[in-house]
Amino acid sequence: TWAHLQDLRTQKIETELQLRKSRRDLGELEAVLTTLGEQLDAAEDKIADVQNRREVLLEQRAVAGSNLELLVRLQQGQDEMESEGVVTDYSDAILVNRRVVEEANTAIRALGSEVVDTLESIKDFRKNINFMLWEHRFLEATGTDTEEHYTDLHMLRVTKTLQEFLKGGDLAERRRREIEKADAKLEHVKSSHTRSLQKLR
Repeated sequence: TWAHLQDLRTQKIETELQLRKSRRDLGELEAVLTTLGEQLDAAEDKIADVQNRREVLLEQRAVAGSNLELLVRLQQGQDEMESEGVVTDYSDAILVNRRVVEEANTAIRALGSEVVDTLESIKDFRKNINFMLWEHRFLEATGTDTEEHYTDLHMLRVTKTLQEFLKGGDLAERRRREIEKADAKLEHVKSSHTRSLQKLR
C-alpha cells in the first residue's frame, strides 16, 4: 500500500505540475488573446477610418465630376438665372436636359388647360346664374308692371271716344269727322266774324 500511496502521490504531483503548466499556458493564451483583440479593434478602427476617407474621396470625386467649370453657349431664354450687373454667379446653377424641361412644360400646360377648362365651366355657371337672376328680376318687374297696368285699366274713365274705339270704330273715320266738325266750326266763326265787322262799319 505504501507503494500504491507513493504512486498516487506522484500522480497527484504530476497532475498539479501539469495543471500549473496548463494555467500558465492559459494565462499566456489569454494575454495573446487580449493582445489580438486590441490589435483587431485597432485594425477595425483603421478600416472604419479608411472607409470614411474613401467615402469622402468618392464624394469629392463625384462633386468634382459634376461641378465642373464649363463654358456653355445658350440661346436667349434658355438661361433662367437672375442676371446681375457685371458677372452672373452660376455656382448654384445646374444644367437640365432640354427634354426634361419640355416634358415638364407639357405637363404644366396640360394642368393649366385643365384649370382653364374648370374656370371656363365656373364662368359659364356664373353666367347662367346671373342670367337666371336677371330673368327673375325681369319677370318680377313685368309682373309689377302688369299689375299696375291692370290697376290703371280699372281706374280708367271710359269716354265716348274710348267706347267707340273699343267697339272697333275706324280711327281714321273718326278723325275725319272731327276735322269736318272743326272746319264747320271754323267756317261758322269766320262768317260770324265777317257779320260783326260789317255791322261795325
